[in-house]
Amino acid sequence: MAPSPAPDGARRERPDRETGMRRGLDVLLALGLPEAVERGGLGVMAICEITGREKSQVSRSLATLAEYGMVDRDPGTLAYRLGWRFFAMAQLAGDRRLLDDAPAVLDTLVADLGESAFLSVRQGDHAVTLVARRPGTGLQASAWVGQTFPLPHSSVGRVLLADADEDEVRAMFTQADLAGGRGPHAVRGPDDLAARVLAARREGSCTVDGEFEEGLLSIAAPVRDTAGRTVAAVNVSGPRFRMVERLDEVVDRVRAAGRALSSWAPEHADGLASTAGA
Repeated sequence: MAPSPAPDGARRERPDRETGMRRGLDVLLALGLPEAVERGGLGVMAICEITGREKSQVSRSLATLAEYGMVDRDPGTLAYRLGWRFFAMAQLAGDRRLLDDAPAVLDTLVADLGESAFLSVRQGDHAVTLVARRPGTGLQASAWVGQTFPLPHSSVGRVLLADADEDEVRAMFTQADLAGGRGPHAVRGPDDLAARVLAARREGSCTVDGEFEEGLLSIAAPVRDTAGRTVAAVNVSGPRFRMVERLDEVVDRVRAAGRALSSWAPEHADGLASTAGA
């Protein structure tokens, strides 16, 4: 069923700019239908069938929406789904639990570990911070809501890239793209990055020690959707001298936070403490 388009006559009476906007809105409404959510997204032809639009029109709309982060394309299935920029800006989703529960989960991490905690999502070759929580005093990692940073040099980035295979990771970044690491253990090249992403996927978390910045330690874990795909990452960052002696504890708690925020996980925010201590 098409998402309630206006009559053809009404479309013809409107200027081209509004017609383009209406096409984009039709695409977004199609991607919000239950069948799109259940299937993990829709291909171009499926969207054409739902909206009654031509393939060229839908493809142009998707390209523009993807450019602005309003839709994402799954690298495996090539299906399109509503993007995290859409959820972050409009705070609309079929399941609001992630954005609703994230502050409480991060507050628990901050209270238990005394370090800053963040929830981030992927936007192209960068990550963007959606939620940030930090202790009131002391030396802390600096990040704020809306801040973006390159994927290759952070624990969050490795986790957000972990669904891609090694060849895909190598193809995403050139040697020049990897020049932003300032720490002594920074990524050396595409092959090195692919190996580190693979390690993050195998371990179910990522620890970055002195890569993006000397003396900074960061641990991230994935937040997954109902299909098991990584849609976000939760991480804790702070000075190495404070965190290195209790690294195992931090890793366990960050992984538990990721599970608590994952839509398939039984744990909710109010059960994080017991889960982390298991």
